[in-house]
Amino acid sequence: MRVGVEGCCHGELNAIYRALEDVSQRDGVPVDLLLMCGDFQSARFESDMQWQTMPPKYRKMMDFHEYYSGAKTAPCLTIFVGGNHEAPNVLSELYFGGWVAPNIFFLGSSGVVRVGDLRIGGYSGIYKPYDYNKGYFEKIPYDDSTRRTACHTREFEIKKLGEVREPVDVMLSHDWPNGVVDYGDRQGLIQKKPFFKDDLDRNQLGNTPAMLLLRQMKPRFWFSAHLHVKFASIIPHHQPPNGNNPNQRHQATRFLALDKVHERRPGAFLQILDIDMPSDTCPAGHWLIHNDGSDGSALVDAQGDSAAAAAAGADAAGAAQEASSAQQESSGPSEPLCIRYDAEWLSILRANHPNIPYGPHNRPHNTCAPTDDDRVHVQERLQQDAQDGRWPHWTSPDGDYRDLPGQRRAFLRLLSLEDTWDARDQHAPPPRPQAPPRQPPAPPLFARPPPPPPPPPAPRPAAGGADEEIDIDMDLGLDEEAEGAADGEALEHREKRAKTDADAGADGGD
Repeated sequence: MRVGVEGCCHGELNAIYRALEDVSQRDGVPVDLLLMCGDFQSARFESDMQWQTMPPKYRKMMDFHEYYSGAKTAPCLTIFVGGNHEAPNVLSELYFGGWVAPNIFFLGSSGVVRVGDLRIGGYSGIYKPYDYNKGYFEKIPYDDSTRRTACHTREFEIKKLGEVREPVDVMLSHDWPNGVVDYGDRQGLIQKKPFFKDDLDRNQLGNTPAMLLLRQMKPRFWFSAHLHVKFASIIPHHQPPNGNNPNQRHQATRFLALDKVHERRPGAFLQILDIDMPSDTCPAGHWLIHNDGSDGSALVDAQGDSAAAAAAGADAAGAAQEASSAQQESSGPSEPLCIRYDAEWLSILRANHPNIPYGPHNRPHNTCAPTDDDRVHVQERLQQDAQDGRWPHWTSPDGDYRDLPGQRRAFLRLLSLEDTWDARDQHAPPPRPQAPPRQPPAPPLFARPPPPPPPPPAPRPAAGGADEEIDIDMDLGLDEEAEGAADGEALEHREKRAKTDADAGADGGD
């Protein structure tokens, strides 16, 4: 199967499909499937642009509305994940995935589907630690905050993908798993993007939970975008894979990140791969990147796997020619590709449907593995499915792809589940726990009883009526008449004392 991989779309579908057609005509082999790594910008109408996660001066009607209206049709089956510059009012309605236009499929907030012999998984958004543990609550009308948080990856999606046990061929994400740079040309990346150095030195470039997921799932390929630079690396898995059969999972993951659209440099944003290429086409410890011809082919050393790298002695030109011949001989699938349900993923969704987190509060979100009942129910429903396991394309007469909530409800009916998504904004955060009221201390045993309180003071009798003005000197206790009488008594006493003294003096002189 010939697969095209594209980096940041930014709504430039016409340029992307034009580059795809140029590659197909040059090589004489059509591209069967296109995978896009985010910033799709699915604005159908001008009213959708008001919710896009970008400053208003950058909002512009790009190309998607032409494909939504049917004026144009995607030349090949296209699958994409969401990034951090999206129209969240559109993609949020397809939480479980679905069609946004004929031949263009959104993988959902997280998802796993089958296309031909390939098993493709992925998640949408970017990693922000302060929103990672939140539930879902964003809804029209978005504000400046919720239009951004709606495009931030939730822990619940990563944990659901962590429940996948069967091997996955391709994983898609918008941001990079943290640590992939350590297995590629780190210095070359810093030369292209010098401002990455500080984040790399602090081990903060990328999505840390995504790297844990990569180590657990061990996909054959992992494609990303977001940082607007082309970068490749190989992440070896030294530990034996999980599962009963050690060969079920791949021993290394080929990581590739691609740039945004540059019409003069299609090799920066578009990669053509033959996913059916046998793993021994490239020498051990290397990964042959077959570009669209603008910058040739390149060999990427598997940094950190020195033994495998030392064993690589094949000539690069010979390997490139062999890969090109293998692609030229590939005739592609005999019938048009379609998207099929993945039974294991449906079982995981059914088991975890009651656990979908709603509300803006931060808290741990747990997932669970599907039970035997979940698996049996999914198998029975798929056997009864009139579409024979195909994801309905929602074009007449099967339905209208423009009815996004209708697609979601039909998907949930397949799993016999209730649609609770529309009520996500009605879940208020739990009230903050309040401290119990403080109780007075208990009296000690055998304590002496407290003395009785003193009696209240007697009220002072009013000197006049209620409206009479109170004299500020009333506490002196003397009025003018009393003061005059006291002065008269003192004068009379002094006069008697003086007469007595005079008489005594006269007697003494005789």
